[in-house]
Amino acid sequence: MHQLADEVLSLVSISAPPAPAGTDRPGQPAAAWVDMDGRQAASALGSLQEWITRVLVHHPRTMTRLRPCWYRHPAVVQMLLDLHRAWEHAYRDRAEDPYLALEWWQRHLPRLDQDMSAELGHCTSVRHDPDRVPPPLAAPGDVRAYTAWWGGGRAPGDEPPAP
Repeated sequence: MHQLADEVLSLVSISAPPAPAGTDRPGQPAAAWVDMDGRQAASALGSLQEWITRVLVHHPRTMTRLRPCWYRHPAVVQMLLDLHRAWEHAYRDRAEDPYLALEWWQRHLPRLDQDMSAELGHCTSVRHDPDRVPPPLAAPGDVRAYTAWWGGGRAPGDEPPAP
């Protein structure tokens, strides 16, 4: 069993070699859709539209899942922002590392397809119908009691009861 574990660790260490010194170009940080103001949101959506028509258009399975109302679904916008950033990292920032491109193809793109199907499944080209799930909000008094317990000794027997 230990021999198998050693072999797995050995394979993992050679399957993702570190980037050669001095070749890592600084990239853009990840973008949070919920933190963008109107101007930033317009710019981000414009960049995504351009990237979709230049890159994702060559992935028919992905394009069949993307609905015209995608920009009205914050979760989908965030997925696309993240996938776009991962693509830039793999193909622009670290193009010398083929493992990043392979990871994008084999892991990130299929996951986008799966998650977009779930997020946009109710919408059609003629009807926008997002799932509306209200956030579970805790009562302020319950939060105060819990944070007082958390900031104290956190004794298991003293934890405030759940509502």
